[in-house]
Amino acid sequence: MRASALAHVAPAALLAAALLPAAPAAATVVIVPSLEEMAVAAEVIAHVRAGAPRVERDDKGRVVTLTPLSVLEGVKGAKAGDQLEVFQLGGGLEGKGGWIVGAHRFVEGEELVFVGVRHKRGPGSVIPYGIGFGLFQVRRDDFGVSVVEVVGDVVALERSPDGKTRQVAPQTRRYDSLPGFLTLLRHAATAEEAPRLLQIERKPPAAARPAAPDVAPSTAPQGG
Repeated sequence: MRASALAHVAPAALLAAALLPAAPAAATVVIVPSLEEMAVAAEVIAHVRAGAPRVERDDKGRVVTLTPLSVLEGVKGAKAGDQLEVFQLGGGLEGKGGWIVGAHRFVEGEELVFVGVRHKRGPGSVIPYGIGFGLFQVRRDDFGVSVVEVVGDVVALERSPDGKTRQVAPQTRRYDSLPGFLTLLRHAATAEEAPRLLQIERKPPAAARPAAPDVAPSTAPQGG
């Protein structure tokens, strides 16, 4: 499947989605955003390391999970040394639990590239770009430092050539170089708007007008 987007998933959808039990459930259906769309719409893009998540109740009595992020390198809206905190609805508390299907479960110590927006909870509060998107895992091995997209339990809507939509597994985007990936995000984030797919309006051909009949030029009567 082509990874470019039909449209981006509104970050607010993460908050609007219904909480579902932590047990296996149907995947969340999303429209896959392109990297360019995410970079333009995001308020915060950074290379981060996750701290230990904690679960508590917010001022509305909802169970929420809060995960601290230490910024190692900033790309947009953050700089090295900043402290962010991911806000997520759900989590296990007092023997009960619920979670938004497709949302990422952060693990202490994991290294990520975070793409998201700010949350009204506070200056450092953020949420990922969308359900199942906006996080890229940093992997280190003998070949160097690569980046692999973290795709949650989601399925993507794809439009087939005949105009019908179908649900497919989203493609996991991979990048061979962490510095190269961050540079790519910087360039994309400076664009005024994300590139859009060319929309071609197809109209039936206009009906041909009937040709005007040939009219012989009139001749004035000759005077005798």
